[in-house]
Amino acid sequence: MQLNCILFVAYEFPPVNSGGSHRPFKLANAIAKKGWQAIVLTADNNSSPNSARPDTSLVNGLHPSIKVIRSGLRPENTMDRFLVKGYGFVPDIAWRRWKDSLLKELPAVISEHQPAAIYLTCPPFSLYKLAGWLKKEYTSIPLIVDMRDAWSYWVISPYASRFHYRQVKRQEYQLLQLADRVLVTSRQTLTDFLQLHPKLDAAKFHYLPNGFTDFIDTANIPKHSGNKIRIGYVGSFYYNPATQEMMEKPWYKKKPYQWLQYIPRKENWRYRSPLYFFRLLSKFRQAYPELYSSIELHFAGKKPAWFDEMAAAYGLADIITHHGPVSQQDSIAFQASCDWLLITSAKVINGRDYSIAGKTFEYLSLRKPIIALVCEGAQKDLLSASGIACIIDPDKADEGLALLKSIVTGAFPVHPDKEFISGFKMDQLGNKFIMVVKQLTA
Repeated sequence: MQLNCILFVAYEFPPVNSGGSHRPFKLANAIAKKGWQAIVLTADNNSSPNSARPDTSLVNGLHPSIKVIRSGLRPENTMDRFLVKGYGFVPDIAWRRWKDSLLKELPAVISEHQPAAIYLTCPPFSLYKLAGWLKKEYTSIPLIVDMRDAWSYWVISPYASRFHYRQVKRQEYQLLQLADRVLVTSRQTLTDFLQLHPKLDAAKFHYLPNGFTDFIDTANIPKHSGNKIRIGYVGSFYYNPATQEMMEKPWYKKKPYQWLQYIPRKENWRYRSPLYFFRLLSKFRQAYPELYSSIELHFAGKKPAWFDEMAAAYGLADIITHHGPVSQQDSIAFQASCDWLLITSAKVINGRDYSIAGKTFEYLSLRKPIIALVCEGAQKDLLSASGIACIIDPDKADEGLALLKSIVTGAFPVHPDKEFISGFKMDQLGNKFIMVVKQLTA
């Protein structure tokens, strides 16, 4: 066993540009800089593990000591396409497509490198089956499961039935029970897991948030010209009007095959979209037309089908520019060119949202002030503590008008908590990750 070697099993890894690829990349880089050996086993990016666009610039920062091994995915078949619709008892089809090449590759990799621990990141959640295989075949190697999302509480659409939900909850429990340590990206996720699975040992859970490599120097990045207040947003919204409607529609108004659909808790993903900011801007235009004329709104990322219609409904088309998908490098330049950056969060009815958007940490690395239309939960907690966010309650329009006015006029106070923000640097998070490994291998 090599005491300073960790095997990373990550379905997504750069140059795939997705939320799931950035975290293992940054963690592997962080430990490599501290003299540890990181071996990465990932899906072949030529097999298109998801719809994310490849971005070759992402691998430019890969530490030279990191060894990346890629194994292919078999093509989708008819059964895969049926199961992915959500009526089979599989969370996703990643394991079905990857398992043959992965299990062929893994034994040789483990035999050659003798890792001190294996790191497995989820989603995709079907890799819980890999966790079972690893604990059976390699009982002496500690398994660290990185839960980037709360599996059974990832409710962007209804479960096919209550039975389907119970099956997912059971699979989630199996995965968390098998793991020697579980990493979570927010404290709310940890709370949710322990409430859902009270039999689990709380000591195996560790809060390890996402982070950024270092503060970004924006001095050489061109600023926008003119006197406009430039507000920017980058990335996805995870909002789909059809699935949101399905979550809210009573069973008797659904089609017969949807009557058994089940939702473990009510969530409103309209709050994750720009809807409530658009509403606020529309009211702001009526209240302060001269100030409104100084606002520019910019978006970068794949444009959703509903976006233009939503913007037009509030008469905002004249101040909006949508730049479409951009590379990571261009995304940073885009954010640096903005005066304020926008962020939103979903709303859990009578509860708290666990999710913290990955873009949050890019925003922090740029030290840009943030307009945060966020609901109760981990995202709001983090931004409130940062000192650089204007927190706006999406449901309180009058308060929002006053806060937006203070932003546009330059009166809103921004007081960055440098110590708090520096806690999200990957250098520190890498140390915490290494401490988890050392506890396991002591």
